[in-house]
Amino acid sequence: AIGVSHGAPSRHFQSKEALMAAIAEEGFRKFNAYLERSENEKDLRARFLAMGRQYIDFALDHPEYFRILFGDKISNHEKYPTLLEQGEKAFRQLLNLVILMQKEKILKPQDPLSLAYVTWSGVHGLANLAVSGQVRSGIDRGLEISNSDRKVKETCHRLIDQMNHCLLAGFSSH
Repeated sequence: AIGVSHGAPSRHFQSKEALMAAIAEEGFRKFNAYLERSENEKDLRARFLAMGRQYIDFALDHPEYFRILFGDKISNHEKYPTLLEQGEKAFRQLLNLVILMQKEKILKPQDPLSLAYVTWSGVHGLANLAVSGQVRSGIDRGLEISNSDRKVKETCHRLIDQMNHCLLAGFSSH
């Protein structure tokens, strides 16, 4: 895509993994930008929902990056400090939101790390299912199945809404 020979990257990267790490670092930058869009929501519940939707949108808009970010092509992220930093930034956005929601008594005062991991696991699982073609629009309503990107994204947003409702109900301090 950048107009160089297939062998050119080997002159700039020590290994294929180092090349994948550089790609992943760029992917995390894009991913973080998606997650940061949720900060436009002033209401914390709306921000929580928006973050989940942005996660899904990134996965569906950039499935190649998504697979690299969360795949097994990089054996040890700690060998690549800037990659590790970008990955941690993404998780910190969620963790900080959970902590803020606890301070505002929206979520129960329990281990925020556990709440963040539970949230991440659910949203990531749905994103992974969507990227691998397992979420299809209309299947749950007995309608003709549509795999159009827009319809799948709409279905995922609806599922994120339901997941968000369940998470907030289960972990709510009220």
